[in-house]
Amino acid sequence: MSVQIHGEVVPQGEARAADPSTQGIAATWAVGERIAVCVGPGPFSSGLIRAARRMASGLLAPWFAVFVETAAFRELPEVERDHVDQHLELAASLGGTPVRLQGERVSRSMIDFARRENITQIIVGKPTHPRWRDFVYGSLLDELLRNSGNIGIYAIHGEVAARPAPADEPRAP
Repeated sequence: MSVQIHGEVVPQGEARAADPSTQGIAATWAVGERIAVCVGPGPFSSGLIRAARRMASGLLAPWFAVFVETAAFRELPEVERDHVDQHLELAASLGGTPVRLQGERVSRSMIDFARRENITQIIVGKPTHPRWRDFVYGSLLDELLRNSGNIGIYAIHGEVAARPAPADEPRAP
């Protein structure tokens, strides 16, 4: 026996969701929560990843740790580029799906990914730089908010992971 899905005949038991982009569907629709966290080389990304995991756990939702590689990223020192790999490995170890994208603008790539994967919530870090920088270079958060449509945007402060105390220092009781 077969089932017809969007004009395609699929054997029963092999029914699968059709790719929304092939069906002319551009907007996301809520069938359950799906979370994406935007990560980078900075020290707060590990905290954002942990926050995304907690949110996804509470909502029983799948989650993605997404890094967008831009031309500017390729100019960073190797040690900073390695931080991205560490952050994506952390996400995988916590049950998230690490995703690497390439694009000219982080905001555009994140929104495109979110629409393609039916993401309902995006987590980004709160800006820590001076406000004037947003006027000169643009603001990731502002661009996400303006272009997200029905996708929720959460700007949070990611905590830097605490370093363990050296063995020769006494620990507080």
